[in-house]
Amino acid sequence: LKRNPVLSRLGDLSLPNHEDENLTILPHSSYSETVYQAKSWDHARRVCQFSQREEGELFYEVTSLVTNLTGGVSEEHFELYRKRGQAENFIKEMKSGFFGD
Repeated sequence: LKRNPVLSRLGDLSLPNHEDENLTILPHSSYSETVYQAKSWDHARRVCQFSQREEGELFYEVTSLVTNLTGGVSEEHFELYRKRGQAENFIKEMKSGFFGD
């Protein structure tokens, strides 16, 4: 989930306070997680978040991942989903490059 204002606000809670940070705007990233229930969902779900600020940037970009995986930590879940996305890209490339459809 790239752009969800509610989840972005939840992700902001896990970020360092500006009073705690060096104001030179050094790069920073962190993983966090929370439980969230959208109005349209019948139950709450686990949301893993990755917050990243590039060097020189003022604001963080928060990426949220809704999962039903239990156990483990957010960083492991992001790695798993990144690998899955890479595998899907390989399949897409194979289909378009080698007419594998």
